[in-house]
Amino acid sequence: MRDIIVGFFCFLFGNLAFSQNSSELLKITQIKDSIFLISNESNRLPITDLKESKIAVLHLGNDSTQIFQTRIKDYSIADHYFLKHENDIQKFHNNVLSYNVVIVAYYQEGVYQSLLEYLNDWQDQMAIIHVVMQTSEFFNNNNQFDQSETVIHVNGSSSLHQDLAAQAVFGGITLKSRKQEVLLARNRLGFVIPEQLGLNGDSLEIKIDSVVYEGLMKKAFPGCQILVAKDGNVFFHKTYGYHTYDSIREVQKQNIYDLASVTKVTGATAGIMKLHDAGLFDLDAPAKTYWPHFKLSNKANLTFRSILAHNARLKSWIPYWKSTIRKNGSYKWNTLSNQQSERFPIQLTEDLYLHKNYKKKIYWKIRKSNLNMNPGYVYSGLSFYLYPEIIKRISGIEYESFLKSMFYEPLGANTLTFNAGKQYSLEEIIPTEIDTFFRKTQLHGVVHDEGAAMMDGVSGNAGLFGTAIDLAKMWQMFLNMGEYGGKRYLSNQTVRKFTTCQYCEEGNRRGLGFDKPLIEYHPDKSSVAEGTSPESFGHSGYTGTFVWADPENNVLFIFLSNRVYPSRDNRLIYQLSIRPRIHSIIYNELEKATQE
Repeated sequence: MRDIIVGFFCFLFGNLAFSQNSSELLKITQIKDSIFLISNESNRLPITDLKESKIAVLHLGNDSTQIFQTRIKDYSIADHYFLKHENDIQKFHNNVLSYNVVIVAYYQEGVYQSLLEYLNDWQDQMAIIHVVMQTSEFFNNNNQFDQSETVIHVNGSSSLHQDLAAQAVFGGITLKSRKQEVLLARNRLGFVIPEQLGLNGDSLEIKIDSVVYEGLMKKAFPGCQILVAKDGNVFFHKTYGYHTYDSIREVQKQNIYDLASVTKVTGATAGIMKLHDAGLFDLDAPAKTYWPHFKLSNKANLTFRSILAHNARLKSWIPYWKSTIRKNGSYKWNTLSNQQSERFPIQLTEDLYLHKNYKKKIYWKIRKSNLNMNPGYVYSGLSFYLYPEIIKRISGIEYESFLKSMFYEPLGANTLTFNAGKQYSLEEIIPTEIDTFFRKTQLHGVVHDEGAAMMDGVSGNAGLFGTAIDLAKMWQMFLNMGEYGGKRYLSNQTVRKFTTCQYCEEGNRRGLGFDKPLIEYHPDKSSVAEGTSPESFGHSGYTGTFVWADPENNVLFIFLSNRVYPSRDNRLIYQLSIRPRIHSIIYNELEKATQE
C-alpha cells in the first residue's frame, strides 16, 4: 500500500513539476556556459590549501548577497565586508594584513576604480580574485580589470549566478575560457539539482520524504538530514524535523552532530592511514610494537591488521563508567568530584569532574580484558581508545591537532572537531541522550559515548562532531582515493588497502576500520542498498549517524540524526530500516536515470 501511495504522488506531482524543473535546468546550463575564467596569471585558482588561506570577501554595491555568502560558507571560513561606497574600503583596509586571499564580488554595474587600483597594489602579496557578476556588454565595454591577475566573469547576479560563481571560485564547477577551452577542471564538491544528473528530482524527493516522515511520525528520531552526492556533485541535501520533540528549533543544514562511531574512520583510522602512508605504521606488526603496555599480555602479538578488521578476538566493549559508581548508585569520591581541581580536571557535566589518571585505568582495563573464546568477526571499540596516544607517540603531534592539520583544516572541514560545545553555540549543535544512569543530565555539545567522555571528549572510538557538508568533504576525499581540492591527502594504494575486505574468506566483511557490505546480501540484515558495489565502504554511528561511499558508482550517502534523543532505548531507526530504505531509493532512481 505504501508503495502505491508513493507512486501515485510521484505521478501526480512529477508531471506538474516537469516544466518547472526543465526550465531551471535550462537556466543553470545557460549560466554555467556563460561563466568564464578571464585571467589566472599567478595560478591563484583553484585555491588549494584552505588551512593556509585566510579569506576575506568584499561584496560591492548590493544587499542581496546571501546566496554567494552562504555557498562560500559550504567551502571555507571567510570574513565578509559589505561595501556600498568607495569610502567604505576603509572597513577592509583596517584589516587587510589579516588575509592572503581576497574575493571581490561585483554585483551591479559601476566599478570602483580607486578600489581596483588599491587591490592591484596588493596582488604580489595576496591572491586577489575578482568575480564580476555583471552583463557581458558591461564587461566587454570596460577595461578596468586589465591589470587584474585573477578574474572570473559571470553574466548576471541572480541567485543562480551567485551560487555558481561561488562554486567557480572554489573548484566546484569546471572553468572555461571564452573559447570554451577547459582551463580549470572541477576538483571539489559541486552543488547541482538532480535533473543535471538525469534524475527526476520530484520523484526522488517524494520517495525519500515518505520514508523520513514515517520515521518522524513514529518517533524514530526528532529530526535528521540527508546529503547525497554523485560524481562529486551534491544533488540532494535536505533537512527534516526538529532538534527535539518539542518542535521548537528546526534542523538546519549547518547544524552540528555527534558523529559517534563514524569517528572511528573519520578520525582514528584516517590518522593511522596517514602514518601507514609515511611508512611509520606496519599493519602486520604485533600490537606490542606500538603499544608497549601490551607486552606480556594476551594481546602482545595480535596484529593491527586483525585488530582494525575486528578479527582479533577483542571484547566488543567495556562499560568503564561502572567502576566510578558504588552499588548504592553514588559516585566514588576518589574517582569523581563535584568540583574541578588539579586532581579532577576532566569535566563530564557542569558539576561533575573526573580524576586526571582515569585514562590510565581505561588502558589497564583494555590490557587486562579477556579475549573471545572463538576466532572470527566481533565488532570491537577497545583499540580505538589507544589510537590517539599511538598517533601522538609516532607523529609527535597531539591527536586532535594531527587530524586537523593533516585533514580537516586543509579540506575546509572546520566543524569536524571534538568537544563541539566548547567552540560552538548549543543552538547550532543537535542534542543527544538525556543520560539517566551516569552523567544524569541532558547531553548537548558533549560526546554521547561514556568512554570517550572519560577521555576528555577526545577519543578514537567516538567524540567527533561535524556538519553533513564537512563530513562529505572528508569522505569525498576517501571516495577520490585520497585526493580532494587539488591536494593529495592519502595515497591511492593506502585508501584501497584500508577499504578492502581483509578476511572475507573467514566470513568477516570488514575492511581496516571501515565497514563493508555483507559478503552475501540479505534484505533484513543489510544496512545498505543491494545496488551498492562490493568496493563500497562506510560506517554507522550509535547516535543515529551513517555514511557510505561507493567508488564503483561514485555515490556518497550521508544520514545524520539523533535517534538516541531522549533515550538510547529507541531502536525504531533500525526496526523501520530507515537508512537502507533511503539508500535503496537513491540507487533505484540512479539506475532508472541511466535507463532513460
